[in-house]
Amino acid sequence: MAQVGMTSAPELRPAPTRSGRGWFYAAGFLGLAIAIVSIADMFSPRPSDGIVPMPYSRGGIEVRAVEAGGPAYTSGIRAGDRVTGIGKRLIGTAADASEELLKHHIGERVAYLISREGKLLDPILVRLDSVRLGGSTYLYAAALGFLFFFIGLFVFRHRPDDRAARRLSACRAEMRLAFRARSMSTSFG
Repeated sequence: MAQVGMTSAPELRPAPTRSGRGWFYAAGFLGLAIAIVSIADMFSPRPSDGIVPMPYSRGGIEVRAVEAGGPAYTSGIRAGDRVTGIGKRLIGTAADASEELLKHHIGERVAYLISREGKLLDPILVRLDSVRLGGSTYLYAAALGFLFFFIGLFVFRHRPDDRAARRLSACRAEMRLAFRARSMSTSFG
C-alpha cells in the first residue's frame, strides 16, 4: 500500500559522454564530398591543343607527339617543335602551358609561338578542342574508393571501438591520398 505524501527519490542518470564520433562522421562526409567534386571535375570538358609534351622540358615545351587530327596537328605543329608561347604568355614548362590553356575556352583560336629547328616561326593559330581527363580506370578507382568509404562507415557505425574500424579508416585515408596523387600526375591536355 502506498503512503500518501511520500515521494520517491529522483532517479540519477549518468551524464551523457561525448565520444567525438561526430567529428569522424563530419570528416568522412567532407572527404566524400571532395571525392564527388573531384570526379565531376575529371569528367568536365576542358580546353585541349592535342600536344603531348616531352616530360621535364624547360625553356618552352618540346613537343613529343601531337594527336593525329587534333588541333595542333591541323594547325601544323609537329613532333620536335618547341612551344615557347601560348596566347600572350611565354611558356617555360608544361605546367605553365596547362595553366594558360585553362584561361581559354573550347573552340577559341589561340596564337602559339613555335620554334622549329632553332628558328622562330610566325605565330600559329590553334583552335582549342575539348578533352575529359577521366576515363574508365579513374571511374573504377573512384568506385573502389566509395566502396571502401561505405564499408568503413558501416564498420565504424556498428563497431566504433573495434580495432578494425580504426585501421580501415587509416587505410581509406591512405587510398584517397594515393588516388589524388595519381590524378594530379596526368599531363595537360
